[in-house]
Amino acid sequence: AEDGVVRVTCSVNPKLLGFQSIALLGIKVNGEAEKIAKELVQHPEFDFVCCVAGEYDILVEAVCRDNLHLLNVVDSHLRSRSDVTSVSTHCYLDVLKFSPPSAGSSESLEDDENSTLDEVDQRIVRALQADGRASFQEISDSIGLPYQTTRRRAKHLLDSKLVQIETLVDRITEGTAIVAGINIRTNGPISEI
Repeated sequence: AEDGVVRVTCSVNPKLLGFQSIALLGIKVNGEAEKIAKELVQHPEFDFVCCVAGEYDILVEAVCRDNLHLLNVVDSHLRSRSDVTSVSTHCYLDVLKFSPPSAGSSESLEDDENSTLDEVDQRIVRALQADGRASFQEISDSIGLPYQTTRRRAKHLLDSKLVQIETLVDRITEGTAIVAGINIRTNGPISEI
């Protein structure tokens, strides 16, 4: 962890936090890709930014409130730049990583009226994203709520699988892997594939 190879955090479906529009943006540039990518990292809507080899120079994951917000972000932060030559937007239809863990379940989080996170839940999520190993007492201290309230609310988020603790390994820093994204074009049923 001290070397930056491993980080314990939590994952949560962005839709539970009010972000309904998520897209992968393929960006072609005529400038220095790494410099442009470092500038794009500064925008809070860009969840993931990386320089890549292949069809695009930079890939960016954009997490937005809705499609209009996504359009405004793409226009103001990408299309308006003179060093960006093109942007290809790939809106996510479904993100299976955040699907409920019960295999074969056709229920989605959007159908569950109780699957919304209020401000307290969001503060707990932010604390767990900073340190997925934090104790209930540490979370309570960091968000300024009583221990029992924090414990009850955090346990509900974890037990219901709305929030899941995970260990992220930076395999590039670790030196054991090359990280790549693979695009798949299919003529079959997407959900089954």
